[in-house]
Amino acid sequence: MKKAYVVLGFEGSGSVFIAKVISYVVGACKNFEDWNGYGFNKKIGEDKLVLHRSIPYMRPKKWHDDPSEIEDILSVYKEIRYVIVTRDLSASMLSRISRFEGNIESYEKDNVRASNFFKKIIKNKNCFIWNYETMVSLGDVYFERLYNWLLIKSNFFPEVKDGNRKYLKI
Repeated sequence: MKKAYVVLGFEGSGSVFIAKVISYVVGACKNFEDWNGYGFNKKIGEDKLVLHRSIPYMRPKKWHDDPSEIEDILSVYKEIRYVIVTRDLSASMLSRISRFEGNIESYEKDNVRASNFFKKIIKNKNCFIWNYETMVSLGDVYFERLYNWLLIKSNFFPEVKDGNRKYLKI
């Protein structure tokens, strides 16, 4: 049975990084850096497909508001596993402002819309919630938990850096 993995996250949450990790550890690519983590890692219909979407995605912004939109795209897959990536929303918004400009009020509205979409996924789908700060604090054991949920064995533990430090005054 062909498998698909859908990685969804707030912009600036680390979802690209986790999409790349998943693509590599499930054996969809030979090297960790073979895929940039955006969009699809391969063609629809191929096994071990990973779809990454920051919500919103692209510029101008595009949205998914209903899980059926993802299911329609991946209708050829019988098994779809979802990973929702979260991060401290203040750090996420500061990351977005530095990358895309904009303002806090606009990104707060984006957060509400994205949260509503993620809640629908979490409520109704086979889902793992990946959190950036938990990754930083727990490291390898958190990756092992993800791999167990993915039903794979892997000794790959990527280097993790705390990207929040630049937003905190310590």
